[in-house]
Amino acid sequence: QEKGQGADDTEGKEKVKYSSACMKKILFILFVFAITDCLPLQAQTGFFGNIWEWFTREKSDTLYVTRSAHPFSIKARTTTIINTSDLEWQKHDSSLSLLAQPTFKAGFHISYRGIGLGFQKDVGNLFSKKGDENMELSASAYGRVLGGDFSYSTSSHYSINKLNGVICDKDIEGVKSRRMYANAYYVFNNRKFSYPAAQTQSYRQKRNCGSVIAGLSFIHNTLELEPDAMSAATEGKIPVSHIIKHSVYNSLSINCGYGYNWVIDRQWMLHGTALPSLSFINKL
Repeated sequence: QEKGQGADDTEGKEKVKYSSACMKKILFILFVFAITDCLPLQAQTGFFGNIWEWFTREKSDTLYVTRSAHPFSIKARTTTIINTSDLEWQKHDSSLSLLAQPTFKAGFHISYRGIGLGFQKDVGNLFSKKGDENMELSASAYGRVLGGDFSYSTSSHYSINKLNGVICDKDIEGVKSRRMYANAYYVFNNRKFSYPAAQTQSYRQKRNCGSVIAGLSFIHNTLELEPDAMSAATEGKIPVSHIIKHSVYNSLSINCGYGYNWVIDRQWMLHGTALPSLSFINKL
């Protein structure tokens, strides 16, 4: 789709501000619910205590799940992500496929009980002054019944994968993307199955068990392009006037699937989760 550059800039900025405000509200709600899920039972009184009682009518089965004796943890984390962005100009019969170059990100994740914070950055520019490029920030609140996580990542290493349907492996400058992802979940068999046992080890699964898991996920992706650099990289096959400066994509999905914890022994456990999603808001 084609839009005027000035109008598109304004619209893109407004969408980013609106989505950021929505993200803050969602994160606050998840944080409150997860905090109540992680607090000791005797400390839950008043308003938050009533919320706790409503969501956790049954206590966990101690034959299957128990709290970990080590609530605090620091972990090293590595991530490699590959994604593509396809642009199409139907009126001019032109198309462009951009590929984010695989980047190796390294960092850490700190958590206490179900509350955690993480940071990762591209190893190649770990000490670069451009601190906002190719990095990822994450926050999580994993409760036994309710929880969720949030991540914000950036990418600036792109190449042209296809130009007008023809494969073209060519590095390109002037492309940046920002991605926000938020996910919330509800565990049905929360008496015997522990999702935090797999995510933060704030609980320990003692026996093999699984559960149906349902939730919501939200994706906000902003792609920023420099028209002059893009036109030069495509050798004028896509004119400057056709290239938008901002492209904003939002998606809201409902997820429902199954998770399973397989206990090998006291120190080892394998976890697997399949959560197919159905998008009911998918807007560019």
